[in-house]
Amino acid sequence: MSLLEELRWRGLIYDIANEDELEKRLEEKPITLYCGFDPTAESMHIGSLLPIVTLMRFLKAGHRVIVLVGGGTGLIGDPSGKKSARTMNDMETVKQWSDAFRKQFSRFFTFDNKTCFLKDNYEWLGEMKAIDMWRNYGQHFNINIMMAKESVKSRLDSGLTYLEFSYMVMQSIDFLHMYLDKKLRCEMQIGGQDQWGNIDRRNRFNQENRRPGGASLWFDRSVDYKKRRDKVRKNRIGNGMAGRKFDHVLRAVSVFD
Repeated sequence: MSLLEELRWRGLIYDIANEDELEKRLEEKPITLYCGFDPTAESMHIGSLLPIVTLMRFLKAGHRVIVLVGGGTGLIGDPSGKKSARTMNDMETVKQWSDAFRKQFSRFFTFDNKTCFLKDNYEWLGEMKAIDMWRNYGQHFNINIMMAKESVKSRLDSGLTYLEFSYMVMQSIDFLHMYLDKKLRCEMQIGGQDQWGNIDRRNRFNQENRRPGGASLWFDRSVDYKKRRDKVRKNRIGNGMAGRKFDHVLRAVSVFD
């Protein structure tokens, strides 16, 4: 069973961009992939477990992984799946939360800077000048296409700030930066289904810059830990349906079975 077949068996895959190319690429040699985690609280939540375990699966299969702390994007706030703007946190708070995330990640990964890397996008986003961002990157983002993305479209009635609107630009910059880094040479991104708009726009951005579009894998949000956990609690785990769903979650997150 291939790695992608295993992920499908576990019910994790919602969609894959450039799937045929990814299948071939995984057979050739190890690939470098990343997943980003914005520090929007003092601790990660149970929803973070799904991408963490998936990164661990790729690492176990011989690939290289990058755990990206969003110290820069965390100052902006991803509008995906949100009915209103996130609370703006000051830089010191986001920095403290980023440090807390790093400590938590160290319980899952050994960062040897060879096969496993820990990065913070504040390193490059924090140094970028506004005029450079607008001129070098803004020209590649079509407003009409961005408006069609669900993360933007769903917020048009309640209002979406320019700050949040720029989030997908920053995520595209992240991927390009790590792809151009000769030590990282990142080729793949994974994320939740709610990240479809951001990741798809990043693919377009790379293609327009004559860079590889990159492979992308979205998780199936039907494996929703919070909803399943609440259902299990409500049914006291004794109910047959709740038990089966809980077993599915165990199948999804178990690393070594």
